[in-house]
Amino acid sequence: MIKYSMRAATSADAPGIVLLLAQIPSWQESNVSRWREDLEQYEQYGLGARRGGWLIESGGAVIAVLTVEWKRPRTIAGRIWPVYLEYLVTDEKHRSSGHGSRLVRYVVQELVRRDCRGVYLKVFKGDDGWSGALTFWESHGWTAYSGLATDTHVVMTKEIVPSHPASGSSAIGR
Repeated sequence: MIKYSMRAATSADAPGIVLLLAQIPSWQESNVSRWREDLEQYEQYGLGARRGGWLIESGGAVIAVLTVEWKRPRTIAGRIWPVYLEYLVTDEKHRSSGHGSRLVRYVVQELVRRDCRGVYLKVFKGDDGWSGALTFWESHGWTAYSGLATDTHVVMTKEIVPSHPASGSSAIGR
């Protein structure tokens, strides 16, 4: 059995994250320093950063990552969805092991803890296995929003509700 841990990504993880993202055929950006800078901002500013993420590591290697963009809210069906799930990638050698599902559940709980109320993502139809991706996200409670489906992608949303009563703070998604 492989031992692994889940945690927030740090700037030191940027090279491993870029290696995983390079496994996505449609992925373009290979700039490690850009990811390192974004993750440094996340370490310093948390939700005030442009981008953040969580990962699963095993033996010091990043084997799965889920990245988010905080600064990309979108209005869908009259509601603001404040967090964009940018990428979910599991290393090719570790796919079909449940790591993606574990990481999604972990990140949703982290977002709940941060008082986030809703998340959205895009499934790109040009990626291999995109219909399987739709099934994956639906199995985790995401809903495809047909009003924004295009020839290139499907937009999906998930409402998440914090486990504690709303306070007067200026939390994301309120």
